[in-house]
Amino acid sequence: MTAVEGYRPTLQSIERILIRGNIHAVFVGIVNALLGSNYLFIAHKPATANLLDVLPPWPLYLPILEAIALAMIGLLYLPFAIKDLKAKQATPDTVELTQAPPMHENRLRSDIPITPQTWRSPTAPSSGEPAP
Repeated sequence: MTAVEGYRPTLQSIERILIRGNIHAVFVGIVNALLGSNYLFIAHKPATANLLDVLPPWPLYLPILEAIALAMIGLLYLPFAIKDLKAKQATPDTVELTQAPPMHENRLRSDIPITPQTWRSPTAPSSGEPAP
């Protein structure tokens, strides 16, 4: 979606991921309790040897897993954060004008009053008669 559609993560999307992930884990914990299952390994560590064995026992490993997930999400967001930082540094926040922009030659001068007698249509005859 990022390459084809141009979608990209934001800091708000990271916050939504963490909130919705924790809400999802609460519901999975309820289902685990009802079914006696262990989805997301939030009820206990698996019986077989794995990387969770290096973490402390249940429930102390749950916040550590969440911190690991946050670190991984941060690593995935890092290229976008760097791009945003470079774009912000390249574009100044304010633009200072040192002099007024030049007036276009065809603009009317404000010191000449426009009256029906002085105004001439571009298609009007050049005689002394006012334009209709």
